[in-house]
Amino acid sequence: MKKAVYILLLLLNISFVAKAQSFKDFPKLPKKYQNLLPARIVDNDTIIEYNMRPIVIMPPPHFKNKRQWRRYWRLVYNIKKVYPYAQLIRYYYYEVETTVQYMDEDERKQYIKEMEKYLRKRFEKELINNLT
Repeated sequence: MKKAVYILLLLLNISFVAKAQSFKDFPKLPKKYQNLLPARIVDNDTIIEYNMRPIVIMPPPHFKNKRQWRRYWRLVYNIKKVYPYAQLIRYYYYEVETTVQYMDEDERKQYIKEMEKYLRKRFEKELINNLT
């Protein structure tokens, strides 16, 4: 019996010395668990605490006549068509800006011309077909 107790104490001592229970040695959490949100427990119920950006709720538009109503909804329609392209162009704009930042004038002009050709080739037909 004494022998078993000594062996158990020896194993526990080795585990503490080896820091077997250290949090540093735990494997990384899978990606789906890395974005955990803070929460609190209220009456055995877990409530997530998350601060959202304010949401602005606008009143419905009021129009004086049918012409204003048509112009408004035509604008909404056009914005919905063009907005995804505007987001893409913003991405390409920042890409070009960071690329040409350290180029000299001739290289910059050449790169911008090539990028313009690429964008025209990629989007011209699609834009003409969708926006008319």
